Amino acid sequence: MPQSPFVSLANAMLTFLLPGVAADIDPITGNRMFVAGESLVVAAMLRQVSGYNFDRLPGLDRQAIYLQGRIVSISQGSERLETLLLTNIIHNEARAAATWDGLNGEFVILRQGHSPFKTEETLGDRIVGWFEIKSN
Repeated sequence: MPQSPFVSLANAMLTFLLPGVAADIDPITGNRMFVAGESLVVAAMLRQVSGYNFDRLPGLDRQAIYLQGRIVSISQGSERLETLLLTNIIHNEARAAATWDGLNGEFVILRQGHSPFKTEETLGDRIVGWFEIKSN
């Protein structure tokens, strides 16, 4: 299993809800019922100032913080995955419940392409997006 060189710098936890598999059949409608799963992403992320004007999404809180970093580990359910790459199920602008530097909030991911040198397989997928602090 690949070990990220950024493990000691991990300061963010993101929980994405993923579409699950058909768990049962609704007895009334006959439709398949799906159970959503969770994907827990641990990352090392730093605040960036350059994204303020370029990647600002409509509807974001004006106090949102632009973050960039690398994935340190990914788990689905209680199982830790053998990859440092995000699944393609997580689309651009997907939202995740998040904790960053001890603050609770929501993270909006901005998906980006991979390096032609496949550095993500060793360093972990790059993760970029906006962190909105939520008051308790």
